[in-house]
Amino acid sequence: MPLRHATGFGGLRPGRTTRREVAVLLVGSATSALRLFREQVDLARMTYLEQENKSLTLLLEGQAEQLSRLKLEVSRLKEFEQNLRVVSGMDAQTDPAAGVAPARAEKKDRPRKR
Repeated sequence: MPLRHATGFGGLRPGRTTRREVAVLLVGSATSALRLFREQVDLARMTYLEQENKSLTLLLEGQAEQLSRLKLEVSRLKEFEQNLRVVSGMDAQTDPAAGVAPARAEKKDRPRKR
């Protein structure tokens, strides 16, 4: 099928396309199709990453709330412990581990009864 070619002065002339022109058009079309495919893949990946980002943000916010509640609970427990120490007369001890019993000594090898 004859195509029209540019003459260089803005006009078109009838003529045949060469194999080189067809190859250039095919390579250009393939490149454009590949670029379009990559853009679609990138768009799908970006959409997925945005959804994952939202999910992780919600998870992180939930964990931050839980951490705040735990900090509040630890604070309340420390206050409760201090009140117990005052009531029991142990308020002079500032180290909370000071009231803990010493660790057990390891059992020595004893002869077994027969």
